[in-house]
Amino acid sequence: MDRRSTSGGIARSALAGVALAGPVAGLVLLVGTQPVQAHERRKTTVVIDLSAQRLRVFRSGQVVLATRVSAGSGRRYCVGGRCATATTPVGHFRVWRKVKAWHESLLGLMYKPIYFYRGYSIHGSLSVPHHPDSHGCVRVPIEVGEKLSALLHVGDRVIVRR
Repeated sequence: MDRRSTSGGIARSALAGVALAGPVAGLVLLVGTQPVQAHERRKTTVVIDLSAQRLRVFRSGQVVLATRVSAGSGRRYCVGGRCATATTPVGHFRVWRKVKAWHESLLGLMYKPIYFYRGYSIHGSLSVPHHPDSHGCVRVPIEVGEKLSALLHVGDRVIVRR
């Protein structure tokens, strides 16, 4: 039987040696959902699953970090006379900038933001509810923001899926 045909086999092999962050409930199901393709194994790759509100970091095809996130809420908001809908962009991106400290934007404070598309980032936050709640960035717990800052580099791939 092919290992890809059983999510349990994938989850067991992917979890070997994984440094987990945040609540671990449901991570076995998350890890076994979609195997990483061979071309994605060359560098560090972040995969964000918006429907599950989960983030996984792969290095050499192995999960090295998995956590919950809180992404775009889908609600309308207005700041500085401009209005928009709070959505997280979907697609294939690259890390293009990192800030190694707290950073204040018009929408609030971000801990060690890692920018992947225009002003959208993955960043640590004091508020990471178990549902979509951001203006579009991908919030992670503060301690995960610290780990991501050390793991990710400019040029690393970020894949955001629905």
